[in-house]
Amino acid sequence: MTPAARTSTTRARVLTVERGASRSRSDRLATEEPLEIRVLAGGERRTVAVTMRTPGADFELAAGFLYGEGVVGSREEIGQISYCVDRELSEEQR
Repeated sequence: MTPAARTSTTRARVLTVERGASRSRSDRLATEEPLEIRVLAGGERRTVAVTMRTPGADFELAAGFLYGEGVVGSREEIGQISYCVDRELSEEQR
């Protein structure tokens, strides 16, 4: 089960002003959403980071983040990457 498909842009109405005149028009804006990166190690689940990103290559971003921060030293240390689909929110997520 994965979250609904997301795109890197979102259509929105914008107001532009040129030479003192304003007009409303449709435009595409960059989409940015939070991504919580969690690890499960030794039977304990913990949040490593929450980062803002353009939706897309979430698994690659998470793996690269873990490697870049020294949480893992190689791809072999990552057993699985998946979306967390639990409905339980911690107090800090509310």
